[in-house]
Amino acid sequence: KQWYQRRVAITAGIPCVVVPDPVNGMWSEWASFTECSAPCGLGITIRARSCSNPAPAFGGQNCEGDSSEEIECDSGPCPVDGNWSDYSAWSECSESCGGGFMERSRNCDSPASENGGNPCEGEA
Repeated sequence: KQWYQRRVAITAGIPCVVVPDPVNGMWSEWASFTECSAPCGLGITIRARSCSNPAPAFGGQNCEGDSSEEIECDSGPCPVDGNWSDYSAWSECSESCGGGFMERSRNCDSPASENGGNPCEGEA
């Protein structure tokens, strides 16, 4: 806060008050931008300033313009967890008569894990 003293002068026996000149407000420096609002992908970051350098006083004008500013930020790609594709069709039996086996498979590509996402769980 700014403090001032009123000076009282006596001129020809009549008291008068000396009023300080108006002080127009001025903006402070911008603060740093906040952390991006999104942990990954697009988000918003904000910075602010105040009308306090000096603050308006004695009938002075307020600061003109905005006290905050926001811009888009990009925190980089989001992790993508892997997911299994559907199983393939069963293969032909490995034996034509008794004791054979059939196989089928699936891939971890629906989608594949990316950007630190978790891999598929279980067997292909």
